[in-house]
Amino acid sequence: MKWTEISITTSYEAAEIVSNFLLELGASGVLINDEVCETALHDTSSPVNSVRCLHRVNLITHFPTDDLIGNRIAKIKTFLQELQEIGLEIRPAQIEIKSITDERWSESWKSAFPPLRIGQRFIVSPRWNKITPSSEQVVIWLDPGMAFGTGYHPTTQLALSLLEEVISGGERVADIGTGSGILAIAAAKLGADKVIATDIDKTVIPIAQENARINGVEEKIEIVVGNAFESLSGRYDIIVVNILTKVILPIIPDCPNYLKADGLLIFSGILTEEMPNIESAARFNGLQIVKTVTKEDWVGVSLSLD
Repeated sequence: MKWTEISITTSYEAAEIVSNFLLELGASGVLINDEVCETALHDTSSPVNSVRCLHRVNLITHFPTDDLIGNRIAKIKTFLQELQEIGLEIRPAQIEIKSITDERWSESWKSAFPPLRIGQRFIVSPRWNKITPSSEQVVIWLDPGMAFGTGYHPTTQLALSLLEEVISGGERVADIGTGSGILAIAAAKLGADKVIATDIDKTVIPIAQENARINGVEEKIEIVVGNAFESLSGRYDIIVVNILTKVILPIIPDCPNYLKADGLLIFSGILTEEMPNIESAARFNGLQIVKTVTKEDWVGVSLSLD
């Protein structure tokens, strides 16, 4: 059988919504490669005309080469244009198309996702890999591409490493912007008593629920549609947020209202150059930084109440 490989290079900001659109078109999965782009632009909105770096993401998916392929490609191009028209940064929005054989597609897809060790205890792996973990290791089974957050991106790895250090058992955890549910699953497997996971995108909810079931922690995790804290009540021992900085900043003022007095807040998805904004907003809202970790150009941070 012939397959058509479609590769889309776009901004990190647009990657999640484009990935979900590909799934809605019938893609069985989306390979997500983060490209730390060296292209720099002069930011004319800055008084000092500073240079900022654009981060790109390469999305790769496959469709059968049939009568629908031309229509699918046209829909992708139209969708990218619509995103640009509503003001979402999509550059460079490059699309590459090539034909491949079934055997090559299957093997290349699976080989791109070996078991991944994160932190001291985590192993993240698709279900097709055979793993014999030690008694100390925690395996999270996730098939790639079905929602953002498969463990292969630095922001998810930073969040997992911070989460690993603060859960000792019995905690109440909130996971904001859950995506695939990986952080909620990690918290539950580490011993959290109850995890509330929310996402503004309703299409990822059944995916996260299925991932929780596959990992045997569905009874510990409640996954709901919601923007930030709107679906939450009470206070939490740990709140973890792995989203973009522009989404994190507006919710920082609400965080103290949902965090227990001795609780911890974990942020990831922050670019190095964006950390001063996070630090300033945190201080202004009564939060102090406990720990900062970095990977490539990304930063993860844990915070507590002053």
